[in-house]
Amino acid sequence: SATSKFVNPILLSKLVLVVIATVIMWKMDKKIFRGAGDVIKPGEGKGMAAAILVLWLLVMILGRLITYSSTIFGT
Repeated sequence: SATSKFVNPILLSKLVLVVIATVIMWKMDKKIFRGAGDVIKPGEGKGMAAAILVLWLLVMILGRLITYSSTIFGT
């Protein structure tokens, strides 16, 4: 059963979004929070922060949809 759940496209999409959100968070950490001597512009991280919020919202929605994947895909 676990092998059939792993190839679920909803789960795989969720895992890809988690990886993308993690990479963006890592870049934001290096650019915004670790810039000790650098001057940071006030709106520099807004785009990355918005992207992270959207990605995590999609991760939560896909997590809820995993339960209904058999209904969605008919398996």
